[in-house]
Amino acid sequence: MGYKPYLSLDIETTNLTPDKGFILEIGMIWDDLVTPLEDLKTKRIVIRNPEPIFGGYIALQMNADLMIECNKEGVPPHVAAAEFKSFLDEVSPDKRITVAGKNAAGFDIPWLKMHGFKIDRFKHRILDPGSMYFEEFGYIPNLTEINNHINNGTVTHNAVEDAMDVVVAIRTKLGVVLNED
Repeated sequence: MGYKPYLSLDIETTNLTPDKGFILEIGMIWDDLVTPLEDLKTKRIVIRNPEPIFGGYIALQMNADLMIECNKEGVPPHVAAAEFKSFLDEVSPDKRITVAGKNAAGFDIPWLKMHGFKIDRFKHRILDPGSMYFEEFGYIPNLTEINNHINNGTVTHNAVEDAMDVVVAIRTKLGVVLNED
């Protein structure tokens, strides 16, 4: 089957609305639907945000360890934006990019846009694995429900791991081989 590559994208933030928080982490995986999972091109960007950091109580609590990592090892937002663009240029030079992610259209992409990340190369249609599993559930399931359905473990709220969960969900649904063994 002639499937085209896509970018699996996930972010972790300090809030649910982009004007009331910060992006802490970006996870991206370039999936050509052929390369074994362990060999896929992956990028993790941890962002050091200005002090004081603010956001929603649940997001701050859920990402407490990540915020410590951001403070110690994160890059400033302008460096994160440059790394983001560089990864896109590496995986898909001069081409428009299809993005996949659980609620990427309604959450991740608006956050990136509002926080100055160049998303002009993203195609306007977004691949959401929840829609792919509508028939099995009778509704659009969340990533935890999809992972349980396909026996893929727990959603960790680590951006790269969650982006990989999206890759596994899509490959499972399409019947694409997950690994070489």
